[in-house]
Amino acid sequence: MSEQCTKLIKNATSEWRRSDVRYLSHVQQLPKIGGADGSDVCYNVSCVSQGRSEQCKKLTKNATSEWRRSDVRYLSHVQQLPKIGGADGSDVCYNVSCVSQGRHSVAEYQHKGCVIAKRLRIMWLPFFMIAEGINSVLNKRCIVTSLQISPHLFKLGSVIAKIVGNNVLHNDKFVKEVPMYVYEEMVDGQKLTEIINTKHENIKYLPGCILPDNVVANPDIIDCAKDADILVFVIPHQFVKGICKSIKGKLKPGAFGISLIKGLDISENGLELISHVITKELGINCAVLMGANIAPEVAKENYCEATIGCKEKSMGLLLKEIFQTPYFRIVVVEDDETVELCGALKNIVAVGAGFVEGLKYGDNTKAAVIRLGLMEMVKFIEEFYQKSKIDTFLESCGIADLVTTCYSGRNMKVARAFVHSGKTIQDLEAEMLNGQKLQGPPTAAEVNTMLKQKNLEDRFPLFTAIHRVCIGELKPEDFMECLKNHPEHL
Repeated sequence: MSEQCTKLIKNATSEWRRSDVRYLSHVQQLPKIGGADGSDVCYNVSCVSQGRSEQCKKLTKNATSEWRRSDVRYLSHVQQLPKIGGADGSDVCYNVSCVSQGRHSVAEYQHKGCVIAKRLRIMWLPFFMIAEGINSVLNKRCIVTSLQISPHLFKLGSVIAKIVGNNVLHNDKFVKEVPMYVYEEMVDGQKLTEIINTKHENIKYLPGCILPDNVVANPDIIDCAKDADILVFVIPHQFVKGICKSIKGKLKPGAFGISLIKGLDISENGLELISHVITKELGINCAVLMGANIAPEVAKENYCEATIGCKEKSMGLLLKEIFQTPYFRIVVVEDDETVELCGALKNIVAVGAGFVEGLKYGDNTKAAVIRLGLMEMVKFIEEFYQKSKIDTFLESCGIADLVTTCYSGRNMKVARAFVHSGKTIQDLEAEMLNGQKLQGPPTAAEVNTMLKQKNLEDRFPLFTAIHRVCIGELKPEDFMECLKNHPEHL
C-alpha cells in the first residue's frame, strides 16, 4: 500500500502549502525496521503553524480523516508537541504518521520514542542503547545513549561502552559483564544484537571499533537499568525527558547518574542544565563528563583528555576509575555546573568560527572569535551560575573543547558551508551530517531566549549575532561587524 500512502501524504502536504502553513520540507521515507509485521515503508510528515495553531489542527485532522477512509494505518491521534523555545516563531507543531501495510508498531514507538519537531524538522528516536555493568562496591552500571537518531552520539556511546567494558575487566570493584540495551533492528538480515554479540562490533554505526567480549547486547531496557548503581547518559539533549520517563520508578534506591550530553533544556523557568533535568526526573544525583573528545579519535585510542564535574569527591574519583585509560585521561573537579555549561556553550562559538572561515578570513580572525566567545562563555556562566570557578575553563571541558570544536567540529563545518552555499542550516545538516544533529544553532536559540527574558542581549553580542544569522535576521557578513564593534574593544 506504499503507493497509496505516498499519494495521500502528497495530498496532505499540498493542502498545507496552499493554506500557507509551514510543514516538513520533504516527505521522508523511513527505513525498514525489521519487517516484523510485513510493512515495507513508513512516511512521516509534520505541519508546523506560525500563529495558526487552529488552522494547522484542522488541516491535520483533514489529512488523517482521508487516511482513515482509505484504510491506511496512521498515528492513532494528532499529538500537540511542546513549544521549543520559539526558535522559529512557531507556537505549536502537529505530527502525524501514515504507515502502510498495518505497521502500527512504528507509529506506537514513534510516539512513545519522543517524536520532537524542531524548526520544520522531525527528529525521532526509534530506539536507544543502554549498557550496564559493575558490582562489588557497586552492583551494576548502565550506559544510556541513542542509536539511529544521531550516529555521532552513538559513536561516542559505543566508545564509552568499549572503555567501560575494558576497565571493569581489570578492576575488582566491578562485575565483569556489561549488558548493553539495544532496540532491535535488522542489519543485512540479521538482528543488531546478534551482530554485536557475535562480532563484538557495531558494523552499522561505528565499524572498526571492537567492543570487548564482556559487553553483551540486551533488548530489554528496564532489565538493563533496574539494578544499575550508575547510569551514563549519552543522548541528544532533546530526548532526555522521554528517556527518563521510560525508566522512572524502575531504578535502585541510591542510583547515580553521569551525563555526557552537550546541550541545555529550556522550560518555563528558563534554562536548565541537563544534569539537573535528570536529577529532577529520576530523583538521582548526576555528575557530568565533558572534554575535547571527538569519538572516532577516541575509538582509535588517540591520546585525549576529559573533565568530570562531580560535587561528591568520592564519587568523582570512582567515576574516574570507570572512564580513565592510558589514552583517555580524566581530571575531576567539583565545579560540575561550569563543566556542563562549557560543553553546551562552545557549540555556539563554533558556529561563529564557521562563519568567519566561510567568509575566507584566516586563523587570526578565528582566534578572535574563540577569544571573544570564551569571554562570553565565562560571563554567561558567571551571570547565571555564580559559584563557577575560573580555573575550570582551563580544563579540557573549557578551552580545549572550545578550540577543537572551532577547528574540526560539525557545527563549524556546517556554518562554513552556510556562508557560500545559499542553503539553510537545516538543509545542510541533512546533506552533510548523515543523520547527525547540530547542537550550536538550537543552543544559541535557547540561550537567546534566556537573554531576551532578562534583557541581556547587548551584553552578549557574539551569542546574539550568531543566533540572528542562524535564523536569517542577519547575513553572515554582518557577523564581522559584530566582531569589529564588540564592546570588549570599546
